[in-house]
Amino acid sequence: MIPAMNANNAVKAISVMSVAAAIVLTLVGMARAVSERTLIRPGQLLIDGLRVRCGSTPVLISRRHPDFGAARPGLIILNPVKLQNLPRGARLLVYYHECAHQHVGGSELAADCWAVQKVRREGLMDRAGLGQACSFIKGLPANRRHPPGNLRCNHMKRCYNDTFRNRADGGVPGGVKGDGPASQGPMVSSRGFSLPGISLDSLIGTAPKK
Repeated sequence: MIPAMNANNAVKAISVMSVAAAIVLTLVGMARAVSERTLIRPGQLLIDGLRVRCGSTPVLISRRHPDFGAARPGLIILNPVKLQNLPRGARLLVYYHECAHQHVGGSELAADCWAVQKVRREGLMDRAGLGQACSFIKGLPANRRHPPGNLRCNHMKRCYNDTFRNRADGGVPGGVKGDGPASQGPMVSSRGFSLPGISLDSLIGTAPKK
């Protein structure tokens, strides 16, 4: 037979259970946060099989970030759930646009220009890929920081064309074309460790599609 609790013991028991429940909920919340946010070291991220890198800037994968991507000083943020249904050209634009903010500051037009010139110099984007990027940009709403999509698209086209103005081969030296087959590129070494590639799509996990 279980002895009856007096009022004081009952209150103490309830308090202990409340504290235990709070601890469990905190741990569950922490585990969920860890599963939804992943830090990728520089040179480790693959976008559609292409290894991308922004100098020494790591990438924070956040499934709850409200936008496709964002930039903070020394950090790129990507939401793989929002990016999963975009074509390669648009995905590359998002990544390198946020990378550009590490170099050109807060100007959105300057970041667009830097991004398309970077991917063209690297042989990652031909005109089909630029078309994918432009179609994506045109669909984004304007706000106090971001100009209208049509303006951004036209600006990107001018920047893309200016990348190799005096180059006879058109500036895409055997790189990946549109959504065709891609090379995973070489392994990248950081602090003496060989970094295997981590695919952006593999980071979506069980999160629901858009």
